[in-house]
Amino acid sequence: MAKEGAVSSYVLAQELEGARGSVHSTFRSSMNVQADGFLLHIGSIVDPLSCLGIAIPEAEMGTLLGTARRGDLAFFDKGVLRIYTRTGVTRIAYGDFEPVDTAIPSLGDDWCADVLRSAIAPIDFREEMGLPPSQDLARALHGLSCASFGVEDVESVRAAVRFLVGRGLGLTPSGDDLLAGYGTALWARSRDDLLAELHMDRLPACTTDVSAAYLRAMAEGHANTGFIDLVRSLRAGDGSLCRGAVDEICSIGHTSGHDSLLGFVVGMGLLESIGGPECFSCESRTGRIAS
Repeated sequence: MAKEGAVSSYVLAQELEGARGSVHSTFRSSMNVQADGFLLHIGSIVDPLSCLGIAIPEAEMGTLLGTARRGDLAFFDKGVLRIYTRTGVTRIAYGDFEPVDTAIPSLGDDWCADVLRSAIAPIDFREEMGLPPSQDLARALHGLSCASFGVEDVESVRAAVRFLVGRGLGLTPSGDDLLAGYGTALWARSRDDLLAELHMDRLPACTTDVSAAYLRAMAEGHANTGFIDLVRSLRAGDGSLCRGAVDEICSIGHTSGHDSLLGFVVGMGLLESIGGPECFSCESRTGRIAS
């Protein structure tokens, strides 16, 4: 039985007692279990903790991945997750794990924009993002950027959200990752009023199961630990912590990290710092920070 690990505060807030489900998907170093409408991520303690997840020792994660298959039954009971694999029952006592707060903290009024500008300076978002440059993308980013400053036409911003949701390939399409990062920034800036106007809570119905789970968590004010550290670094003006958080975020997935970081940058009102929306149009050839 896995008795050591970490569990997100968002997971602990779910009503999982007695929930039944199955293994939803498995990957090289992690897996998902879906039960009663909730998608739980199970990963290793050597990797960043997902707001949807629990983390167990690396060796035990490897053993579980070697036996678990999609569709294997799963059952939650008294803080223990049981997964019925082809070789037996794996028990994960997540109720005894160290809880990790994944609620997005508030920045306040004195956060340091220059710390974030410096940390993202080496990144070419145009090259690293998962969506191809287009006039539609540039228009969507412009709308989201204007909204981040409080200058918004709600309908045009909703159009930008509709353009992005579900757009892209993979379990978490790039447009969804961008929206998750954008929403995280709005929470950090206490702009949950704008989140409500954009109907972010309705987006999960428009995309994949995995993306839906992350968007739902964001709509409820939670994010992965990399973003929690990023917000804390900006509040403290800590450049070293900020660079570490940016590196951690960018290491996620093929383009997911960069896509979500781009959304966060836009939500923080710093789109012009990386060249403005025009650098994401078809004609532009740069996506690095403006000098």
